Amino acid sequence: MTNPLQRSLLLLIIITLFSVAVMAQVQDVHQVGAPAPSTQPIDPGRLDGLNYFNRFFGLSLSIPRTWVVASEQKREEINDQSKKVVSSSDPNKAAQVVESIERSKILLRITKLPEGQPSNAQFMLIAERVPAPTIKTGLDVIASMTETLKGTNFAVEVIKEPRMETVNTAQFGVVDIKVNSPFGGYRQKIYITVTKDYAIELFYTYLNDADLPAFAEIVKSMRFK
Repeated sequence: MTNPLQRSLLLLIIITLFSVAVMAQVQDVHQVGAPAPSTQPIDPGRLDGLNYFNRFFGLSLSIPRTWVVASEQKREEINDQSKKVVSSSDPNKAAQVVESIERSKILLRITKLPEGQPSNAQFMLIAERVPAPTIKTGLDVIASMTETLKGTNFAVEVIKEPRMETVNTAQFGVVDIKVNSPFGGYRQKIYITVTKDYAIELFYTYLNDADLPAFAEIVKSMRFK
């Protein structure tokens, strides 16, 4: 049986992959004339102390001093867990989600407390190749995510409606949600932007509002060159 943090992590992964699975559906509809998917590996970037840099995306941000950084091996394990979680769902959707996993890369994952601690908060930075020209903004991805979750066993309550926010000249789609599912419940604040044919996704998962300022500082530090 998974511990509370693992259940929260699995739920985070499922929510994330539901959003990118919709982009796979869009690709199926617009295959004619669509650009061929890139075979170039996604640049994972690097963490130098408290500062993360990704040269390909021209992205940099800073992380909280005392937070715990997940290793590359742990991030790969998350991808493997994700495939197992969706294996028993609808076969078509499961195939789309697995395809999305293969197209995605967890660039950075940090947690407020070590793994297994209760009431933990976590931040994930994910890059995924956008498979169709119809996905142009972060709001497009958010709309797809919320539409896909309808009719599933994930009850999503929008705490604050999707909107656009400018973060140091970059335009992000933003939404605040509360999720309840068989895996448990938590809140999320989500920032998504589309650049260089990739969706850059920031997922912040938390239980207590007292943890929101830490995410605000991460967002505030973010730069695109």
